[in-house]
Amino acid sequence: MQISKRCMSAFMLSWIMLSLNSAVILAGTPIGDIHRGPFVDKVEFRVIENQMQQVEALLDGRIDIIGNNLESVFGRELSANDDIEAEQIFLGRLDYLVINCQKYPYNITAFRKAVALAMDKRRVCEEAWEGFAIPHDSVIPYTNSWSIENETENSYYEGEQQEAAALLDGAGFLDIDDDGFREAPDGTELKISIEREFSMQDTDPGDLIAQDLQEIGLDAHAYGPYYYPNPPWSLEYMDYDMAWLRQSESGVEPSWWANHLHSSRIGRTPGNWPRFNSTDIDALADTIVNSSNPDDVLSACQEMQSILLEECPVIPCYMPCKLQAYRDDRLAGITASRSEGIIGWWSSYKGHLTEAAGGPLGGTITWAIQSGFETFNIMEVTNKIEKLVLGHMYDSLFRLGPSGGMIPWLVDSFNVTTHQDYASVPEGHLRFTLDILENATWSDGEPITADDVSFTLQQFMPQEMTTYWGDLSNLFSTFSLTSRRVAVEFNTTSYLHLTDFAFIPILPSHAFQDMNREEWSEWSPDPTSMVTSGPFNVSMVEEHNRIIMEKRPDYFYWHGIETEGEGISILPFHLAIAASLVATGIVVMEILRRRMK
Repeated sequence: MQISKRCMSAFMLSWIMLSLNSAVILAGTPIGDIHRGPFVDKVEFRVIENQMQQVEALLDGRIDIIGNNLESVFGRELSANDDIEAEQIFLGRLDYLVINCQKYPYNITAFRKAVALAMDKRRVCEEAWEGFAIPHDSVIPYTNSWSIENETENSYYEGEQQEAAALLDGAGFLDIDDDGFREAPDGTELKISIEREFSMQDTDPGDLIAQDLQEIGLDAHAYGPYYYPNPPWSLEYMDYDMAWLRQSESGVEPSWWANHLHSSRIGRTPGNWPRFNSTDIDALADTIVNSSNPDDVLSACQEMQSILLEECPVIPCYMPCKLQAYRDDRLAGITASRSEGIIGWWSSYKGHLTEAAGGPLGGTITWAIQSGFETFNIMEVTNKIEKLVLGHMYDSLFRLGPSGGMIPWLVDSFNVTTHQDYASVPEGHLRFTLDILENATWSDGEPITADDVSFTLQQFMPQEMTTYWGDLSNLFSTFSLTSRRVAVEFNTTSYLHLTDFAFIPILPSHAFQDMNREEWSEWSPDPTSMVTSGPFNVSMVEEHNRIIMEKRPDYFYWHGIETEGEGISILPFHLAIAASLVATGIVVMEILRRRMK
């Protein structure tokens, strides 16, 4: 039996989703190009901690959008209401199987590939997650722009039992003693343990995978759940066969996999969990984390994923999804991103009232959030709610676009140089030179300058202060070249350093001239008088349980509504090297979402 074929087109993506009794859609139609906005006059955040109360408020029309993921039990009630858009949003995290490649016979590629073929990922999604997951093959989630998911010829979605059994037969895994289970090629008894890191479902994925392996004559059983936070109980030090793991948020990036799958990490913490020793992977990993050429990084990242699909030391199974909801009788243009779904800054920025509700200009979008807002100190942000709210008030050099690409925001153009380009760049260093958007201004009317960028990165340089917004541990220096041009230099040659600072909110240096770095932790600003750069400013705070923001009428990307030449211009991350960023290619908005209706 052949492995099922996949097409690289958007049509095939739609087919995959439709096969799960759902459809691929966009949350309304954004107005104009991706930079233009906002269209509403106000954004309001109300604290409603209980999810049931949030759902009731949405159904009653007291709020427009719920600002957190919902339990799947609310799906039926929400989808039954014609005024509610309830959707399953596939967010960037994978659950996967790891195989110990240093242990016989798991070091045999044919065995690992047979395991991948035998796993019925669709069944796991339906039985363990009740459809709130989608099968997945690549180690990098589809929600990440680096992923090759849906771009390869073959897939391991269906559970190809016959082909898996044929691979085992050909590799010498035979039932020698007629006990119903296969032995290893050397004749030794083969009993497979699947160690579980977690188990939250009534029907456990590890048990289902063990059943799939039993179907092809492998004596496999899942045990646990266990958890391995520290040595000697972590996988790096255990004599395990296979392990069922959940991907961390940091594990979605190619650099994470490149670092963790390098052979130098075997037996170390954090380690190479599958203990996969491959000179090809090592070379590709070195390119991913060290190259200053974005094309080389992209090529290495794609090749690494292809090798892992063929060698199967790590076998991704599915990507879970979450339920999100808003009122589509009042709102249009709600824009989902691959990383956050509809719960993000884009929904406030591109969302607008329907014509029936008095739109498209003016009005208010009202969010429900689950917890109170503790601080407006940008340096003290500790959770996603604070990041969501402050993201309305501060701009960064780039925005993470709906399709997963990087969109230049405060940047007009930039280039990347090393010592080979200019002798002034030290050997082993990489320098980003960025030109700041000419018409970008602070809310007090002052221009946003290169000094502001340099000042901000210097404030964020201490590693303990950069946990939530970025990682500047490798930042060597940053300095202004002109009022609009800034240099950002790192002590390695990795092009991936771009994401270390691209999304850090830029601060107004002129507003903090008298503040020392040590005073940031004590800074407690009045939010209604803050100098900010974003499209919204706070006009009222009610005991941190209610926040009202008003649109900045002078926001530099607000140009009104244009009906001609509308389109979405997004810069894919790996192409973000062009001299003129705004003019760089077009990416189709492929939001991995499906309606509940």
